Amino acid sequence: MEIRSRESDKTMNGRINKVHMTSRLMKIKKGIAEKYWYPEWDDKERWAAQQALNAALDILDEYYQ
Repeated sequence: MEIRSRESDKTMNGRINKVHMTSRLMKIKKGIAEKYWYPEWDDKERWAAQQALNAALDILDEYYQ
């Protein structure tokens, strides 16, 4: 089964690209911080989400490109 990326016409093999995933997580972090992701969350929930995303970024950082 082939999957085509929306951003380009490259065939993907189902593996996560470290740079792409880091970019996506950073967009989520920004969206939470600027309150356009989950605007109903309070500061404590935002803080917890940021901590979870930081942990995910730390794990991603352990892998080579």
